[in-house]
Amino acid sequence: MKKIILAVLAFCAFCLAEQIEILGSNDELGANIQKCEKGDSEACFQAGWLFSQFNSLDGAKDFYEKACNGKNFKGCTNLGALYFSGVDGLIKQDIKKAKELFIKACDLKDADGCNNAGYISETIEKDNKNAVKFYKKGCDLGHQGACGGYNELNK
Repeated sequence: MKKIILAVLAFCAFCLAEQIEILGSNDELGANIQKCEKGDSEACFQAGWLFSQFNSLDGAKDFYEKACNGKNFKGCTNLGALYFSGVDGLIKQDIKKAKELFIKACDLKDADGCNNAGYISETIEKDNKNAVKFYKKGCDLGHQGACGGYNELNK
């Protein structure tokens, strides 16, 4: 039994080392991580996006969180999307947290965040009053889907 466990652990370590090597070989990712560590929230977002392109959603989550904490609306919206959908074994679906992140993005003037907060308010929470508020703000920021939601609820 110990041999099986050791073999599984060795395989997992090999897979992790291979993923780190792939990610580490990307100069753009490395540069963004360095800038992020110095407080550049756009670089944090870019690092998160690059991690997501490598299907490393755990890394993406961490960097989107740093971006959002640095008031980068794209980081908030993308992190909210991860919580909205959930990722098996990595991120538990949490609609309440997703909405909080979308509202934060909306407050930072992100039309997608406003639209997403409106969508949750309307379809999941059945709170059309709040949905109208978010859709209106998203529409004012140029999001056509938010305009459609706003117009539909204001009939």
